[in-house]
Amino acid sequence: GTGLATATDSLAAIKKFVYDEKIFTLRQLKEMLDANFEGYEKERLLLQNQTPCFGNGNKETDDMARQIYDWYFDSVDRLNRQGIKGIVLACPYSYTSQLLIGEVTPATPNGRKAGEAISNSITPSAGRDVKGPTNTLNSITELDFRGLTGAITVNLKLNPTLVKGKQGTENIKAMIKAYFKNKGVQLQLNFVNEEMLREAQRNPQEHSNLIVRVGGYCEYFNNLDRELQE
Repeated sequence: GTGLATATDSLAAIKKFVYDEKIFTLRQLKEMLDANFEGYEKERLLLQNQTPCFGNGNKETDDMARQIYDWYFDSVDRLNRQGIKGIVLACPYSYTSQLLIGEVTPATPNGRKAGEAISNSITPSAGRDVKGPTNTLNSITELDFRGLTGAITVNLKLNPTLVKGKQGTENIKAMIKAYFKNKGVQLQLNFVNEEMLREAQRNPQEHSNLIVRVGGYCEYFNNLDRELQE
């Protein structure tokens, strides 16, 4: 059940650019996807940058995400009620499968090219959560998790400046408490910034002790392959 944001953002892009604003037809959008956006970079950037993406507190997009997971949880439940041998779990958990699934997934309407990673578990698409961590967590708590029976990850990446000093500590404590009070499930935090990670890529020998949270586990940054680092 991983890749929620990729699915949600793609539907939101279709709704906005095909049906609401009528900038593209479905046929034109399909041509772009079939071409993996080759020759359509301007259109790809429009889809990528102007789609109301999941994880920003947008009610319409949050409702789409909730509906997708309602369908998903219901489908898993129906399988179990069919009397099959064993049990099927509703498991929106990536670990690192967002890379493997992305490798075989064609281009998607949110501007993602074929072969690129899909979104991780139930967190926003990479770089698309632009309204701050509170809005990101608010979007996640709009989902209905009553059908959840397997593992799940919410990997929230925070800039260290947000938690700097005593006030920063109080801010992060309040955010965590509010998240679980609003029926949030699972939360793991990464306190890193892009500059630090790029420096570690350029000079790995000087950052051998840098540990990052991946998708359910911690690892030394230098031990990850380039794709996982990205």
